[in-house]
Amino acid sequence: MGLFKSPEERDAAQSRKAEARWAASPIGKATAAAREGRRLLELEFDRDAKDDAADLESIEALGWRVEFASYYFVPNHQSDNSISGATRARYLFRWTSGTGSKLAVETVTDVSSTI
Repeated sequence: MGLFKSPEERDAAQSRKAEARWAASPIGKATAAAREGRRLLELEFDRDAKDDAADLESIEALGWRVEFASYYFVPNHQSDNSISGATRARYLFRWTSGTGSKLAVETVTDVSSTI
């Protein structure tokens, strides 16, 4: 094995990293759960980072419906007069059999370029 990777090896490594990022994303987790036939899915988002609406819409397009949502504060630093931290959101989704068929899950293609 050589010291440097070939262009094909670099491309394959980049592709694996992109697939891993997509699998760890909310839509990737929802897609995997649907393929596994799960009926419930729980996801957690960091509310300080971005708006969750686009992710929630994508997950619902697959056939999941938000059943319950909760928000909580996670402190990470506290002084005498202030507390800093992050707001987290936890969503519980239920699979809806009447909408979002398996076809929708199967047609989710490579979206790793958007992540």
